Amino acid sequence: GEKPFSCSSCDKCFAQKCQLVAHRRMHHGEEKPYTCERCGFKFATSSNYKIHIRLHSGEKPYVCDICGQAFAQSSTLTYHKRRHTGEKPYQCDLCGMSFSVSSSLIAHARKHTGETPYRCSQSKCDAKFVTSSELKKHMRRLHPDGNSGVQCLLCGNRFASVKNMIKHQEKAHADEVRQHKERARAGQPIVPNISCSHFINDILDLVRDAGAVLLRLTTPPIMQRGKTGLGLILDFKDLIIKTCLGAF
Repeated sequence: GEKPFSCSSCDKCFAQKCQLVAHRRMHHGEEKPYTCERCGFKFATSSNYKIHIRLHSGEKPYVCDICGQAFAQSSTLTYHKRRHTGEKPYQCDLCGMSFSVSSSLIAHARKHTGETPYRCSQSKCDAKFVTSSELKKHMRRLHPDGNSGVQCLLCGNRFASVKNMIKHQEKAHADEVRQHKERARAGQPIVPNISCSHFINDILDLVRDAGAVLLRLTTPPIMQRGKTGLGLILDFKDLIIKTCLGAF
């Protein structure tokens, strides 16, 4: 169909103006008008805001009828069920590869066409990328500002990735890390000295980069053993973010 609304910062076009507005808010830094009163995170669309609120409330209304696992989003349930069924409804016309989600097919197709719709916004940088996540990583690595990247809770320095932050902690804060591990094994609480709101620029990037797990706790933050090994749990009001500090 016709897509008359084009983005001035990348090659994306949209059928409706509201789609263009949401795109620019999400990917090109325009104002995000929906703010969570509990944690201060901002969102480009009301639908994303409502999904975020469920992280605080713990509400998961979408339940898998095969295994019983529950989800906050209907789309996440759909993708989950495809793991059970093996369904991959999105197929590449050029090579025949199939994908369970449309976004994976879109990113794959760009490898065939060479399309790189996500451009660096810096005036002296011509870098272009296939996906928005690649652009975000580029911005954190080469064009960091004072609030971007992953922040070390022990000294406040920022790093392009969780992996780099972990290496820094193990080298520069070896004693503190050892103490955290000892307290974790004893089940003792750990209270970080800076708030979680200053820890990351983008929760979803952290989850992808570190294999982190979002969860709710009602008890004080402690070190626990989880899917990614022992991780530092930060109490951000009701939202808990666990990041891997390495396998130990």
